[in-house]
Amino acid sequence: MAARARLDEAQRIERNEGRAWPAQRLLWGVEAAQWLARMGHDHAGALRLGRRLLALDRERGSQASIATGNLIDAELAAGDAAAAAQLGAGLVESLVGTRHEYNLAFARINLLAALLAQDDAARARPVAQAAWAKAADFDLQHGAAAYLALLCALQARPRAACRLAGYSQALYTARGEAREQNETAATLRALALARQALDAATLARLQAEGAALRDADVPAVAFADADDSGC
Repeated sequence: MAARARLDEAQRIERNEGRAWPAQRLLWGVEAAQWLARMGHDHAGALRLGRRLLALDRERGSQASIATGNLIDAELAAGDAAAAAQLGAGLVESLVGTRHEYNLAFARINLLAALLAQDDAARARPVAQAAWAKAADFDLQHGAAAYLALLCALQARPRAACRLAGYSQALYTARGEAREQNETAATLRALALARQALDAATLARLQAEGAALRDADVPAVAFADADDSGC
């Protein structure tokens, strides 16, 4: 495709001329290559490039929170949830109390994803609450809700999980955005767990109910102490 061809040409130029280039200049090509690797589900490539991107970002003197967040995504997609959680916890700690609220919101969602991948619902819950509190400020409700659904499923609240999965999916559709791999995996896992307790008709009905939720409705669904009895 055209993007791949342009990147190949840029990398050829870099190999021939770029040995003395500063990190600031090298970074953009690595960032583009990592994006293509992620979109192509090349997990090993995305991980390798993510580590290179983080090193370059730090070399140029950046706070590097976006590069770290992308590396967390790559670690998680490659199956190393423990590494993702360690990176995520460190990133959140470094951003709390700073002016980087947007980066902190992303970091909390990344950490939430990593903790849920380890089935650590107890640690994930307060992270989820903090993440959701800022999600609407940065239009991140759809991604955050995918993980809220999995949190509920891990807490044996399948009805809440289905509603939140439906809410998340409806937002992705309304915004015309494609879910990335980790959000897709979280949604599918949440629904698979819910399917163990609910029949297909109930799953479909609850997801439809979730699609009609408003942002303000989400905390009561996501952070309840028990699932509703339903019918």
